[in-house]
Amino acid sequence: MLERRFPVSDGFGTLFPARKNGGSVDTGLIKAFSQFYAGSALFTPATGLLQWDKFPPAFLKDRSAVSLLFNKTVSIADVRASMQGAQ
Repeated sequence: MLERRFPVSDGFGTLFPARKNGGSVDTGLIKAFSQFYAGSALFTPATGLLQWDKFPPAFLKDRSAVSLLFNKTVSIADVRASMQGAQ
């Protein structure tokens, strides 16, 4: 989206770096970086802002199962405690 609004032909830089030995741009690199950034720098802190007590228990159980894949278990009590500590 940004590449279309601010094209290199108009003097803007590119988000997609060229490959090391020339050739086409390396869109895979920037996509991997953006997925990492969105997942770690944006999503993780944003979870502390959610009102977990408003979510249905089935949803919380499902999300808890997913967090086990990453060796993290977060309970509602943990989230509430961290939110109260941040105030």
